[in-house]
Amino acid sequence: MSQEIKVGIATVTIPIGPFVTSEGTAVTAFTLSAGDFRLSKNGGAYASKNHTASAVHMANGWFGMLLNATDLGTLGRLDIHVAAAGGGIGKLPVWKELQIVTSNYWAIKGVAGYGVAQGSTVAGVAQASTVAGVAQASVVAGVAQASSVTAIGPARGVELSDFPFFMKKNSDHITPLTSVSPVGRIKKDSGAFVSLTNAVAEVASYGMYVVTVTSTEMTADKITFIFTAAGADQVELVIITT
Repeated sequence: MSQEIKVGIATVTIPIGPFVTSEGTAVTAFTLSAGDFRLSKNGGAYASKNHTASAVHMANGWFGMLLNATDLGTLGRLDIHVAAAGGGIGKLPVWKELQIVTSNYWAIKGVAGYGVAQGSTVAGVAQASTVAGVAQASVVAGVAQASSVTAIGPARGVELSDFPFFMKKNSDHITPLTSVSPVGRIKKDSGAFVSLTNAVAEVASYGMYVVTVTSTEMTADKITFIFTAAGADQVELVIITT
């Protein structure tokens, strides 16, 4: 799986390697100049990287490669090829593949637990449940887990009815917690947490709860929720509006 990087980051260091001799020995005393790196942006022709710094050896033949906003400015696959001839590495070139993703997608990856294995939880919500009314197995806060497309989330400034979340017992972090009265708090963008306008309601007896988020509460680009209850793990959720 290729490493994901947000589009247009000013400067980032990416480990690349290992560089080894034909006998498999790690090459450590080796100069990798900026011109040794060739980049192909989303299937385009290979060209030199824009960042002018040389790579610095990190450990065991791995080097820290510096990239800038120009190098990271095209969405899609970024293929990096190093075919330097020095240091005894001969015909053992090194490749690296990155996936350049949108800022919205990157922000959603900040949700606690994003990308964990099936059967566990994402942002405190069971895989089998739903987020913003969409099946958790395919979507987190409105964006497909396997996709790197621009986020499609709930509409900004529009009431979000029956926003669901799942509560588990803090004694084992697995068993659904039923018959409690969770307290919900909301933070809009960089603002402070405040209490939700509407009360939380339980859905059947499966540990599932819902709350209606008012249109005023939905007037933000990034909305963070915290839900707490006696005997429960704290639930933290983030949505990105459109």
